[in-house]
Amino acid sequence: MADDGSDTSKRGDILGDSNADSKVPDETECDDADKTPITITTTKNALITTQLGPCDAYPHPVKISIMGARKVGMACAIAILMRHIASEICLIDQNSDKASAEAEDIQHAGIFLGCPLVVGTSDIYKVKDSTVVVIAVCEKKLEEEVNVKHNIEVFKKIIPIIAKLACKAVLLVVTQPIDVMSYITWKLSKFPSSRVLGTGTLLDSCRFQDLLSRKLGLARTSINCMTIGAQGDTSVSIWSSVHVAGTKIRDINPRMGEADDPEKWRDISEAVNKTDTKLNRKKGEGGPNCWALGFCTAEIVDAIVRNTKAVLPVSTYIHWKNIRLASELVLIDVNEDLAKAEAEDISHAAAYLGNPRIVGTKDYACARDAAVCVITVGSQSREDLRPADYLEHNLKIFKDVIPNVSKYAPNSVLLILSKPVDILSYVAMKLSGFPPNRVIGLGTFLDSCRFQYFIAQKLGLSANAIQALIIGESGPASVPVWSAVAVMGMPLKDINKEIGTRTDPESWGDLHAKVVNTDNELILKKGYHSWAVGICAGEIVDAIVRNTCACFTVSTFMKKKEGVQREKKMTTLKDQLLTTVTESVSTGKNKITVVGVGQVGMACAFSILTNHVSSDVVLIDVMADKLKGEMLDLQHGSAFMKNAKVSASTDYSVSVNSSLCIVTAGARQREGETRLDLVQRNTDIFKGIIPELVKYSPNTILLIVSNPVDILTYVAWKLSGLPKNRVIGSGTNLDSARFRFLLSQKLNVAPTSCHGWIIGEHGDTSVYYNYETFVFLFVSVPLWSGVNVAGVRLRDLNEYVGTDKDEEHWNELHKQVIQSAYQVIKLKGYTSWAIGLSVSQLASAILRNSNQVHAVSTLVTDHHGIKEEVFLSLPCTLGEDGVTHIVQQKLTDNELASLHTSSAMMHKVQESLKF
Repeated sequence: MADDGSDTSKRGDILGDSNADSKVPDETECDDADKTPITITTTKNALITTQLGPCDAYPHPVKISIMGARKVGMACAIAILMRHIASEICLIDQNSDKASAEAEDIQHAGIFLGCPLVVGTSDIYKVKDSTVVVIAVCEKKLEEEVNVKHNIEVFKKIIPIIAKLACKAVLLVVTQPIDVMSYITWKLSKFPSSRVLGTGTLLDSCRFQDLLSRKLGLARTSINCMTIGAQGDTSVSIWSSVHVAGTKIRDINPRMGEADDPEKWRDISEAVNKTDTKLNRKKGEGGPNCWALGFCTAEIVDAIVRNTKAVLPVSTYIHWKNIRLASELVLIDVNEDLAKAEAEDISHAAAYLGNPRIVGTKDYACARDAAVCVITVGSQSREDLRPADYLEHNLKIFKDVIPNVSKYAPNSVLLILSKPVDILSYVAMKLSGFPPNRVIGLGTFLDSCRFQYFIAQKLGLSANAIQALIIGESGPASVPVWSAVAVMGMPLKDINKEIGTRTDPESWGDLHAKVVNTDNELILKKGYHSWAVGICAGEIVDAIVRNTCACFTVSTFMKKKEGVQREKKMTTLKDQLLTTVTESVSTGKNKITVVGVGQVGMACAFSILTNHVSSDVVLIDVMADKLKGEMLDLQHGSAFMKNAKVSASTDYSVSVNSSLCIVTAGARQREGETRLDLVQRNTDIFKGIIPELVKYSPNTILLIVSNPVDILTYVAWKLSGLPKNRVIGSGTNLDSARFRFLLSQKLNVAPTSCHGWIIGEHGDTSVYYNYETFVFLFVSVPLWSGVNVAGVRLRDLNEYVGTDKDEEHWNELHKQVIQSAYQVIKLKGYTSWAIGLSVSQLASAILRNSNQVHAVSTLVTDHHGIKEEVFLSLPCTLGEDGVTHIVQQKLTDNELASLHTSSAMMHKVQESLKF
């Protein structure tokens, strides 16, 4: 193969000495006399050893090869496919028939997996150009001992070939014994140690976490723990690393995990080490245990491919791991403050988004090497303007934008959303010089989605059961293809030959007119349309980036149009198409009502829908037109949201039987205004909201988001008459997320791997009323005593972390958390995205009864010595009954004093409220 030699030589140039790891600058100095490194000790480099070198960025699409198509290999493949990590999976096994059969079996359900390419073969040369190669060969049979000598001989045959053909891949070893075989792979491949990993003790750590969660009765994700060392029966459970909500469990039971522990927690470690043998014995011929290992493998592959910097206990060459692949979103706008604020607002919730890097700027250079550039600039359509009225203005903008984008991202795909989309897509093609296949307009994709939705409404079916297309020019001249309209493959024109024509007595053709008029209707009612078009754009970008070959009605370059024949007639439709067995009934089991359709309310609704938390979302607001516009905008994207039902009304009766009511309504916080200044105004607003919600949903849980959230949660509790566990404030869940994000920025690890909590009052520098003077205090409480990464507490490395004596100024992070909301408000006028994502996570924990621990506002009387009847944030377990437990954290004297100060302040303000 002609290019193999060149690939190998390039690899040699990159690696230099075959097993020598390349170096990057570290926080060290060298003594010139003997060149001995002199380490400059900081908390960061005491916690994290220096990486040895960056890896090349991987090309898209993402190809993952799996060596071995037996049970473990297939578990890895399915877990990776279900997470939509790869656009191509190659199953390689010496048994060609089995590999191809496994691939074909998966392909039959490819529509549910994002339509990836799945190949099964015995040809090892198909591993070429893989991003990750999972080594799962030599799977041992039931009751068979691991034959290390045999495994090494197999590895000697395959690893050098893999290294030659996939010279930029990461090799992930699953073959037993994992640690030994990872070392053998490193030696045979001559890769840098950064690109050879074993799944290590990640599975042991998951088992450790699972057994702890069962004993504690908490969600697994609320427990931080780690198992290290050699995978298997000699792995080491790090009991000193076990934390719950920042509380180190050994601070409660110092003997935990020791032989003389009366509670015998050490039995969990022994159970972890014996699990493999136990499962294999129980599964028998169905073994070996593979599913959990498959999921762990997918977690590692996801972290590699998306460069999330997640901290995982994998098998590595002693001291480091980091793979570089950009997972980045760049927002570019002439209003740089707006771009930065939007980016920061989203970044605050990075812990809930898979830890992407998000940048806001006006510099086109930041678009360098982008895979896709989405163009939304220019004047948008308005009710009083024709396309020609704003075309000239948008042409001028495109003459500046497109050449700059194509200059820095010459290999990207341009996706045009600006109006008029078809003409501007042509303009973008001409200005960029790109080939036609790399310039795409949104076209009639959104029109088709709306068409699909309106047909579904008329038939009373789910939108994804309808196949319908609109083609041609986006707008009034678009063409509905009635001959293509079908329900589960049944063409409607086979039932009604005149469907869509003027002679159709059922007037189905009115649906196209409704599609055409929808833009103006939305703009009239809410001033713009965004949600559905954003979802459509996301679908297109997903198809491009993951190379799924999905078909959409997008705008593309055509030299001539196809003729469309007129369709003909029929008599009735719905009754002939559908036979009623029973009338559908909505159970309301996961019904969520969101009160307030402002920026925060819609961000909450959007996050809940796109994260598939609820299939029934109700919107309530006093502004009828805006309310209906927001509802329609979301409904038009229902085909991409698992067909969730979205309804809206100004009448609270629509909220009947809601499991969860989220209240975001209230007077908006102004720049420079503290949350406490809002309290009386919003209390009066709540008098008209809370009783109505409880009237129609007496068994609901109230989740308060309106500010000041802690006091208004107290107000909601008093007005509702509900028990304290069913009235919750969003509290410091977002503050804690911002804290974790800022910690991650300083440490350069993923936010999900940084564990830190902020308790007390949510938000800003609050006002404490002392009858005669206003005293400004920081009343939210960062628990520096519990901040840890992978179980390592920062205060064990730097005892002054978070104090005035700290020379590294870690306490500045808390000040940044406090100022975050004001900074975003100053730049863009409001906060929305991060709080929406935070609320979605809380809603998920409640509806799914997950027992996850979150810092939410709850009644704290008799906790930590507080006597006042106030709501403040503490780590709470959330489930279908609301708050079920409060984690009793070990607080330092200073932390406890700050919490009491916060409580006293809340109580003073509450005493002045007029209900």
